[in-house]
Amino acid sequence: MIRKRLRINYLAFLLPAFLYGCGGDNVDTFDPPQPGDALIYAYPDDGLVDVPLSTHGLWAFSNKVDADAVTTACTGGPGEEPQGSFCITGPDGAVDLSDMLSVINNGKTIQVDMDGLKPGTEYQVWIRPSANPGAENLSDEGSLLSFRTRQTDPIPDQAPYILAVNHDKPEAFAPDSEVKTRFPFMDFSPIRVTFSEPLEQNTVLQGQTVTLMELDDNGNDVGEVPASMHAERYYLSLQPKDYLKPGHHYQLRLSGDIRDLDNEHLAATTLEFVPNLSRQSADSDEPFITQTLQTYPALGDPGYPRTSHLTGRPLNRFELETTALGVNMADSLPNGLKAYLGDPQKYPDATPVVAPAGQQLSLTGIDPVKLGGKVRTDLGTGKITGTFINNVTGYLTTNPFRPRDFQPDDEKAPLYVYMDFDLAMQTEDATGNATLNQNLMHVEAVGIVTIEDKKLTFEVFRTLEFDVLSGATTIGADFSLGAQSDPDIPVDTMNHEAPMVTGAFPANGEQAFSVNENILLTFNETLSDTALDQFHLLNMSAGGAEVPVHVRRSGTTLEVDPQEKLAANSEYRLQIPTQLTDQNLFSPLSLTSSPDDALGGSGELAFKTADYRYTESANTPPIILGLYPGIGCALVDTDKKEGFAGRCAGGLSSEKLYRDFQYETSRAIEMAFSQPMDASSMTVGTINSSGDGCDGGAICVAHNDGNGGWTPIATSLVAGDNHAKLYPAPGTLPPGEGYRLVINGNEPTFHSSAEVGGLRLNTTPLESVRDEGGANIVIDFTAVAPFDTVAAMVYSRPFTDTNGSGFLDDGEVRHELNSATGEITQVGGALADAEFADPDKDKIYVSGALPIAFLPKQPLDLGKPSLGFEERSPGHWCAPEPADDGTDICIDTVGDTMIPVEANPTLVLGTGLKLKATAGIKIAGLPLGIPLTLSTNAIMLRIQPREEGTRYGYVVNVPGKDAAYFIIRLDAYLDAPDLSIVAGLAGHNLHSTPASAYLYGPIKFLNDGRITLTTTTLNAIKKRIKVNLLGINGLDVGYADLLLDKGTFNLKVVNYPSRARKIPQPVN
Repeated sequence: MIRKRLRINYLAFLLPAFLYGCGGDNVDTFDPPQPGDALIYAYPDDGLVDVPLSTHGLWAFSNKVDADAVTTACTGGPGEEPQGSFCITGPDGAVDLSDMLSVINNGKTIQVDMDGLKPGTEYQVWIRPSANPGAENLSDEGSLLSFRTRQTDPIPDQAPYILAVNHDKPEAFAPDSEVKTRFPFMDFSPIRVTFSEPLEQNTVLQGQTVTLMELDDNGNDVGEVPASMHAERYYLSLQPKDYLKPGHHYQLRLSGDIRDLDNEHLAATTLEFVPNLSRQSADSDEPFITQTLQTYPALGDPGYPRTSHLTGRPLNRFELETTALGVNMADSLPNGLKAYLGDPQKYPDATPVVAPAGQQLSLTGIDPVKLGGKVRTDLGTGKITGTFINNVTGYLTTNPFRPRDFQPDDEKAPLYVYMDFDLAMQTEDATGNATLNQNLMHVEAVGIVTIEDKKLTFEVFRTLEFDVLSGATTIGADFSLGAQSDPDIPVDTMNHEAPMVTGAFPANGEQAFSVNENILLTFNETLSDTALDQFHLLNMSAGGAEVPVHVRRSGTTLEVDPQEKLAANSEYRLQIPTQLTDQNLFSPLSLTSSPDDALGGSGELAFKTADYRYTESANTPPIILGLYPGIGCALVDTDKKEGFAGRCAGGLSSEKLYRDFQYETSRAIEMAFSQPMDASSMTVGTINSSGDGCDGGAICVAHNDGNGGWTPIATSLVAGDNHAKLYPAPGTLPPGEGYRLVINGNEPTFHSSAEVGGLRLNTTPLESVRDEGGANIVIDFTAVAPFDTVAAMVYSRPFTDTNGSGFLDDGEVRHELNSATGEITQVGGALADAEFADPDKDKIYVSGALPIAFLPKQPLDLGKPSLGFEERSPGHWCAPEPADDGTDICIDTVGDTMIPVEANPTLVLGTGLKLKATAGIKIAGLPLGIPLTLSTNAIMLRIQPREEGTRYGYVVNVPGKDAAYFIIRLDAYLDAPDLSIVAGLAGHNLHSTPASAYLYGPIKFLNDGRITLTTTTLNAIKKRIKVNLLGINGLDVGYADLLLDKGTFNLKVVNYPSRARKIPQPVN
């Protein structure tokens, strides 16, 4: 009975520590029985359904484990109980932990790297007494706990469903449910719903598909509850704006109109909540206990950093270790959070704790950011701040690995704390903030609580998973947070900065924005939901007609989602409400404007949409510019050489062959088009019986069964404006095996959008850019295991040829950053003279998309075969051969490290050149003869395959520059497939014509979050355009020499801002 009484009152016993901080001399001392050694902590927590693969699993003991027993491999097949001291089992049986498991923390903690597990999969953890014979709470009976890993990609052929509600079983919140919740739902609690896969956010709409309703005593609706909502990916969080009424019933109703990215619908669901009282009384806002939770110790405090009891690593220090950015440290600055506790006597099994939303934690920054930890960039963060966008909720309990009536002990049975929060990350530096700001949703941090100097001391662990480099990759940051509870610590209630717009996509004044993208506004601070419904998007070309929008918050970025496709060639203004406020608990400030902000102080974003009209040619079909894995053309000579995939149809038989394609299984299958596309045509089919086409859809993926047949693979397709990603079903592409990707050239196939003609995909652009259809694109590839790459599809932006015609049409805006300027330097043979028909049209405007991947850092050596430079003096690197004009091609570097960048095969579409020429002779300097007009029509540029292997560029540092620089040699083929001379009576040599360029320039970060590579040529390129009789090589009758001088071929590529990807409305 005594132990039971102590259990019931264990937090009441600590009440003076809550109320008075230091406790005072009048606190009675209780000496409980001494417990034995034990398992005291585990992460993931039992039942956790959203465990990121970048995290570490931790199982901490009060004494040392038997390292030999723990690291001995487990055995056991699917459904079998494993044999071993420490095991993790999944659907395939015991997981091989040989490269994942280690013993840390002076032998007291078992750590497992979770990156070897599968996404969206349930696992069990088994710890037997043999793992730690001295621990008194281990058992040979059954598993210790279970957890589910995070599923980040869409899942084909499966409707979304709810995995958890407030990290609890969904059935516990069903109306009239008899399933008990794990923790009491409080009057301050947010509602956090975790789904099985990403949702189409335009279907998750507050007041429409998501409704929080108050009920009366008879179960009738009283009214919708005002709440702040955040929804992104597979998360939904609602924070009621006021205390809920204790004992009243509330329902969260999720409509069946909510869809995943495959257009599969959530089953309509009702969840019911009955809140418990946290305050002194239901009629008062006075909390039962007020505290300040302060990060302790923080930077500047004596003894900082302390060592974690759970990991043996420093407390309050972020350790970000990743291939992309190397090792970075961020230290916690002194922070105080105002917090409230419920009555420990009323809630003895789980005492609630809350820190209201709108408070912040701050860290030191990363200045500068270095690729691979070595190659400097001009990006910095300044101070890093996390704003709690919903209430931080927590519960204090006895240790879950002891019996319910077990008396707490700091060393061998510490109290437990469960903390749940949603955090918006931001940085002090505006450019760094545009790149790094984001929400971290539904974070459950589990920890232990001890008493130090009569104060409660918290230590919680969690891996926070960040998107970095504008979403190109994610990193996991282990964070052991230490905090103390003390009512006497002051909280900084000052608001030091008002919100302002620091970045916009499109940029203010943009003249060719897509008609089917989201608009992004980046702010310097996290915003509340005040006035989010007061944005107005006006079509000024239609008399100011208003376009309905939905506005979502993500980090410090607002996503403005037009609810209809914008009109082409139209001027728009997005009016931004001045009533916007930051999310500050104590003194929120309203939006400010300044001539230095991203809108020039105007308070509105002005832009014009692209003009897709054809004025120089007939409608032109779309082309696949970038494809991973593969190349966007139908292939021929596929069996010509072992280990090679073939070449593009329409090219010369003598050109180089593409090597067999490989696909890294952590990446999506991805493609980019030359034009906006019709989303309704972008459908997934099933491979046909012959294995060379798709039935029932435009694209399909299949597995080589080894017997000459192909097994269909279920695949999700996520379509955007001019791009698409495919996600094969989890586990269907094991590494080391062969697969096939097929894209139909004829129906059913991809179509361009109505704005550009609605034409079928052109799969043989080297035969003619103008022709629809063609042979099917068949890409055979081998899957390879993920390795340390940062992969992205980068696009030539800004670009000129918005309608993808291969011509410079009247309404298109010229962008020199993606162009090549030509000069006719000499003519000969039957050509007596030649010049550009329009001196103002001496440029080829290019558009392309390049699948790239940043690889782990390497020692600096630009002599690698893909580049082949020579180091002629320390840090001075030159190409072995001079440029076509005889000048050397050289760059200077500093440092000892470079970052290789894999450049995959791609197609580039260029606008044509038009020449006026004279066929004949000159007499007394005057041309006499037949005037000719030569139009190349659209030009195709292909990056040549390297038969020796993958093509790489390199990122390096250069003297006197903060930015990193990129260098690559691009060997290309040049084609003008639709060039016709004298109605076909004369031919030309612009057919698989080789050309080489060294492209070089800085990597920059934009205020809209994108990363750019802005390059220009280091070398002059000379090409002789030959004219021959009847298209017969060797029967040349004249020529014109075209010079692209050094610095006149410019290529600027950017990654796509992931938050701007608008998912077109699917066809039901």
